[in-house]
Amino acid sequence: PFPAAPPGPASAARLHDALFYDFDIDAARAGAHRLFRILDEHLWFAEQEGRQWICSAAHPTIADIACFPYIMLSEEGGISRQDYPAIRRWCDRVKRIKGFIVMSGVFPAGPARAAA
Repeated sequence: PFPAAPPGPASAARLHDALFYDFDIDAARAGAHRLFRILDEHLWFAEQEGRQWICSAAHPTIADIACFPYIMLSEEGGISRQDYPAIRRWCDRVKRIKGFIVMSGVFPAGPARAAA
């Protein structure tokens, strides 16, 4: 059998806090914030060009679906999304995808707001 891949930093922080896994929590949180800054910047620039998704201008892709739960549940690992406004807007867009089903720890999207 193949060894399991180590979890990403956001998952490691959540596993540490929620399930008491033995990870270097400071390194995990710092790594998650580095990744969140990169994604937030990527999404901000995409928004400036009229794109709303991680890899596509017109529609969500597997990249959006794969990243969403890790980002949404990051606060369970002590990783706030407060400093990442483009990520927060993207999360709301994902929650508005037709057929989106709310999961434990993820609340429905609030009312849509007009862009400022």
